[in-house]
Amino acid sequence: MALRIGGGGARGRRLRAAGKTTRPPLARVRTSLMDTLAGRLEGARVLDVYAGSGSLGFEALSRGAAECVFVESDAAAVAGIRADAAALGLEKNARVVRGDVAAGLAALVADDGTGFDVVFLDPPFKVDAAAVAEEAAVLVARLGVLVWRVPRGRVLPPRVGVLALTRQRRYGISKVGSYT
Repeated sequence: MALRIGGGGARGRRLRAAGKTTRPPLARVRTSLMDTLAGRLEGARVLDVYAGSGSLGFEALSRGAAECVFVESDAAAVAGIRADAAALGLEKNARVVRGDVAAGLAALVADDGTGFDVVFLDPPFKVDAAAVAEEAAVLVARLGVLVWRVPRGRVLPPRVGVLALTRQRRYGISKVGSYT
């Protein structure tokens, strides 16, 4: 089954699902998330943490986001994200930060104080990303949103930093929470 972008200007275009740890969200999960974020994506700065295939960030770019920073540690996944950015003609809109996720987020805090309008946090299900979520929350712009995907049985905390859980929804084996 091919991984494809579900909407926007690049709708139907294929993405590579590279890397041994890549577990991209199902198309219906990505579509539902993007529909929920529709009013926030046009011209948005997006951060895709634990990017894997980059499918969430590429969906956002396809639907009008101005920029996406992908943070990923797996070398094969990083190569896949870079190749997809080139194939989609989005090299100018996509920036890849390779390495330990926590260190990558710390570098972004030092790099740029403007924040991100949308932050996707989609760690491998075996990873407890509570500390990374706190780091990511610092990067959310004043009126931005943090979207965190976890295994269905995991409890999402009511707050992450200064952000409050405002919505959560189950999708098969996963649960997605939105913090604003």
